Amino acid sequence: MKNGLIIGLQGGFYTVFADGKSYLCRARGKFRNQKRAPMVGDRVTFTINDDGSGYVQEFSKRKNSFVRPAIANIDQALLVCAAKEPDLQLYLLNKFIALMEHQNVTPIILFTKTDLLNTDEYEQLLAVKKIYEKIGYAVFLGEEKKIIDEQELIRLLADKITVLAGQTGVGKSTALNTLSKHTLNLETNAISMALGRGKHTTRQVTLYPLFDGWISDTPGFSSLELDMISVEELTWDFIDFVPYINDCKFRGCLHINEPGCAVKAAVENGEIFQSRYQSYTQFITEIQEQKVIYKK
Repeated sequence: MKNGLIIGLQGGFYTVFADGKSYLCRARGKFRNQKRAPMVGDRVTFTINDDGSGYVQEFSKRKNSFVRPAIANIDQALLVCAAKEPDLQLYLLNKFIALMEHQNVTPIILFTKTDLLNTDEYEQLLAVKKIYEKIGYAVFLGEEKKIIDEQELIRLLADKITVLAGQTGVGKSTALNTLSKHTLNLETNAISMALGRGKHTTRQVTLYPLFDGWISDTPGFSSLELDMISVEELTWDFIDFVPYINDCKFRGCLHINEPGCAVKAAVENGEIFQSRYQSYTQFITEIQEQKVIYKK
């Protein structure tokens, strides 16, 4: 028996990395009977046949997992957002952050295509950067062929399992190629000016070795659903709300219409940013509407 890490899945075959080598494995039939399956990111035990192929025998308990894309045991997410083409949408960034916080995944923010901004637009982006840094997130700026403060970003990626997440066309594969000095040579596509979004260039979930850790440009994160989060849980996924929650007058306050709400007071006082609160209220509405649909 060997211990390894699943770093790829294609056509029913798992690529398992162990002892500096990759092994092509199938999963034991018992997983199908138990209605569970190994995922990329799983720590597994597996056996090797004489021909070098193998079978995944078991996988360890997961600290988190995602269905779309199918990946597990993520330490952090590099959230890639274009500053332009397509235009920056803080609503989507805040949704990515909430989903990652809910799964105990540390968000890191990368704003790409900053070289396309004029002077005023760049100053506005710097103000947005300060907002998220004040909350406690690491934020980086990227141009076409470089990332500012790249060495600090590399330090954060070292020894971690990281996923890249963001809309199509924001430059995820380009950023990963830049970080890896093009040793990965991931396929990229230009933005479609007609549709305002890019074409999907990543088709399968794969972990790539990088900086003594692993990183994945994962397909599927461009489709964001909040169906796994309740309205009661969402509050805790906005970490800038957390210091104020226990000061609300009513237990279980959703910070919408309740009197004596400390979170709303913090928004009015400028201690919580208006754009964050606006996204939160939108997400509450989305979750409530989803519940109504499911009940039907």
